[in-house]
Amino acid sequence: MQTTTLLALTRLIGLPVTLFFSVAAYSQSTAPPPPWQTFASLDERPRAQVSQDLSRLLFLRPRSMQDTGAPVDVWVEGRFHTTVLPGAFSETEVCPGNRWIELASQGKAGPSAKSPFTLASQPRQTVYVLIQTKAGAATQSTLSNQQAQALLPELRRQSHALSRVPSAQDCQPLPVMKAERAAEPVAAAASVPAVVPVPVPAMVAAPVPVPVPSPVVSRPAAEPAVSKYTLSAEMLFTFSGSKPQHLSEQGQTQIVRLGKRIKEQLKPGQVIVVQGHTDPMGPVELNRRLSLERAQTVSRILVNSGLPARQLRAEGLGSSELLVKDCQQVAKTRDAKLNCNRPNRRVEITVNPAKN
Repeated sequence: MQTTTLLALTRLIGLPVTLFFSVAAYSQSTAPPPPWQTFASLDERPRAQVSQDLSRLLFLRPRSMQDTGAPVDVWVEGRFHTTVLPGAFSETEVCPGNRWIELASQGKAGPSAKSPFTLASQPRQTVYVLIQTKAGAATQSTLSNQQAQALLPELRRQSHALSRVPSAQDCQPLPVMKAERAAEPVAAAASVPAVVPVPVPAMVAAPVPVPVPSPVVSRPAAEPAVSKYTLSAEMLFTFSGSKPQHLSEQGQTQIVRLGKRIKEQLKPGQVIVVQGHTDPMGPVELNRRLSLERAQTVSRILVNSGLPARQLRAEGLGSSELLVKDCQQVAKTRDAKLNCNRPNRRVEITVNPAKN
C-alpha cells in the first residue's frame, strides 16, 4: 500500500517537471536566431573572379578588441553601398580608376561625419579595404592579398542592406550610331584591289600593272564625352544647409580640388552645369529652392577655384530626379527614410562638350 502510494506521488511530481523541461526545450528550438546572425547569407566567400574590364572593392571588418563595434556605412561614388558590422565583409564591382569612397560610423547620437578617401584600381583587380572604428570614427587602410586571405575565413558576407551602387556592365562609352554608319564605306573601300590590270592585246607578253589609289574616306570625329561628378550633399553641407557658411571644411576642400581638376581639362565653349538635388521629404517648393541655393554655393566655390563664371550654370531640380524612388514606401520611420534617401541628396557637376 505504501509502495503504491509513493509511486503515484512520484508520478504526479514528475509530470510537471517533465512538462517544464519539454516546454523550455521547445521554446529554445523555435526561438528566432540572435539578430547578430541575420546579417550574413550562406554564401560566405567572395566571388572567385572579377568581371572582365571591371575592378572589385572588397571591404573587410574583422572582430577586434580595439574596434568599438559601431556599424559603419559605406558609400561608393556618392551611392550608399552597405553597413558593415564586425565579423563581416562586403564587395562590389566598379569601373577601373579612382573611386571616391566615404565611411561613417553609426553611434547613439546618429551618424558621424563622413570620412572620404580615394581608391585606385586596375581592370580585374581586387582592392582589399580594412574597416575599423576607433574613438567613434570609422578608419580604413588597404591590405595586401595575403593579408586579406588570412582574414576572410573568419568573416561572413554582409547581405542585410540593399546596395545602391549601380551595376557597372560596360565602362567604355557606347559607339555613336552616326560613326558606325560612316564606317561602312571604309569596309567597302577595303575590298577594292589596290592594283588593277589594264587589258592589252594577246600578243603582249605580260599586262602592265597600273596602281589605282584607294578612295579616301573621311571619318567623322568622335563626339566628345560628357564628364559628370556626383558629390554627396551631406558631405558638403550641414543638415538643411545651403549657404557658404553651411559648407563643411571637408566639403569645401573637395569642391576646390574638383574645380582645379576640371580647369586642367576645360576647353573654350564647354558649359559646366551644377545641379542640386534633394530627397522628396518636405514641401516641393522648399526642396527646389534648397537645391538651387546649394548649386549656387557650389558654383561660387568653383569660380573661386579658377573656373570661368561665364561657363558655369546653376540649377535646382529639387526631388524631380530621384536615384532611389521607393524610400517613402519601404522605410517606415523618419530616420529610416532619411537613411534611405541619402543617395538622393546630392550635387551633380556635368561638363558638357563645346557646341560646334
